Amino acid sequence: MTHTAIITKRGVNMAKKRSDGRVQVSFRTEDGKRHYVYGANKREAEQKKLELMKKLADGVMTRDITLDRFFDAW
Repeated sequence: MTHTAIITKRGVNMAKKRSDGRVQVSFRTEDGKRHYVYGANKREAEQKKLELMKKLADGVMTRDITLDRFFDAW
C-alpha cells in the first residue's frame, strides 16, 4: 500500500496556527487516515510533513506492520 496525500476539497494539507504558537499541518493518506505534524513555523511543519510522508511511503512507519516485515525492511 502506498501512502500519498489525497487532494480534498480543502486542499492537500491544512496549516493552522495553534493557541500554543505552533503550526499544525494535517494530511490524509489513501487509506483515509489523517496525520498531524507540528512545527514552530509553517516551513518547519511542512518539512516534517514531507519527512513523514516519505517514511510512510517507504513503509517504515505503518501501524499494521508485522515484526517479520519490519525485520525484512531493516
